[in-house]
Amino acid sequence: VGAAGAARPAGAAGAATGSGNASNATTAGAGTAATTSTPSTSAGAGAGAAQNGAGAGAGQNGAAGAPPATMISLKVSADREHLYEDDSKWLCLPGKNELCTTGLDATILRADGSTEVEPHVPAADPSFDCFYVYPTVSNDAGAVADWMAGNEETDCVRAQAGRYSRVCRVFAPLYRQITLTALNGNATPSAADRAQGYDDVIAAFNHYLTHYNQGRGFVLIGHSQGSGVLQRLMAAEIDGRPELRERLIAAHLLGTSVAVPEGKDSGGTYKNIPVCRRDDQTGCVLAYATFRDRSPPPSDSKFGKVASGRAVCANPAALGGGKAVLTPYLKPSQVRGGATIMTPFVSPRDFLEAECVDAGQYTYLELSILHGGMGSLPTDVSADIGANWGLHLIDVHIAMGNLVDLAAKQAA
Repeated sequence: VGAAGAARPAGAAGAATGSGNASNATTAGAGTAATTSTPSTSAGAGAGAAQNGAGAGAGQNGAAGAPPATMISLKVSADREHLYEDDSKWLCLPGKNELCTTGLDATILRADGSTEVEPHVPAADPSFDCFYVYPTVSNDAGAVADWMAGNEETDCVRAQAGRYSRVCRVFAPLYRQITLTALNGNATPSAADRAQGYDDVIAAFNHYLTHYNQGRGFVLIGHSQGSGVLQRLMAAEIDGRPELRERLIAAHLLGTSVAVPEGKDSGGTYKNIPVCRRDDQTGCVLAYATFRDRSPPPSDSKFGKVASGRAVCANPAALGGGKAVLTPYLKPSQVRGGATIMTPFVSPRDFLEAECVDAGQYTYLELSILHGGMGSLPTDVSADIGANWGLHLIDVHIAMGNLVDLAAKQAA
């Protein structure tokens, strides 16, 4: 089982669960955008008020008695206009959040040999939202996933998005992504297939904006294909719209390559959304791809390089640069050795250290093992699927605690 929870087919290409950033051709990020954005001037009380209770926007967006926020909407194709009104099209949604709030307890391991079970406690009344799009995990037989969520989708969403429920409301739509079957070359997606996942996510995000947002700040979260889809959404729908940028707390786009000009933090993929470099910075993007310190990106690496400029690397544990110790939340199958784990997740402390590195044409998050095998700590992580993929399967997991804490700081 890989980082995203999918069973990995044999072979290097097949092992690439969660692959498909915006620079890779087999992603839903390929194809032509089928939507354009148009603002709506209607008030934001609407259907979302009935579903979310009075004062849902209070906290981050002002007092409960404040005027309703302006509703912002996107143009959605007619066949998708009401698609996400069906709760079965959501894996996590307020009122349907068991997947993102349960099964997340973790065992903390320390170098002194001690262990501690850490229960997962969702936020009772979070002031902001998290909108998550999962990576390539579908094992469906065709080129495009169907609407039936398998274990690979649910396991992935729980592992990558569920822990954010400690600080925010989590929204995680199902979407008809390009499958692992297509990634492995066993099905050939058409241009329409490639556009389908993106168009689904646009419709889901529009439903969130028009029924739930009510002026609240939001964090966008994605990995691999999910990050590629969100990259397109941000470029097409958010970068040029100040009213949406005001609500964008941050984008956490992992396992992908966002471009910036050499020596700059904005002006590449996005004109108006800079790289996150401070914990209190908002309206920014965090991105990285992970490689071991002893195995840097090879010449055929799938990550860490862009066509023009440099790939973004922003370490969630040290946005300003330098080395920092990470707070991982891994599956027991993703570590080697260490204490016996009886919880769904394990969090070895003072175990992983990371630093953003520029090496030739590549910019990436370099991961080192600290104190491996000491006390109750594991000896290593277990997620290698080929040198050109790096530690793609655990891009999110290695810094899960840091990402969640950062979202809370950015939203404060």
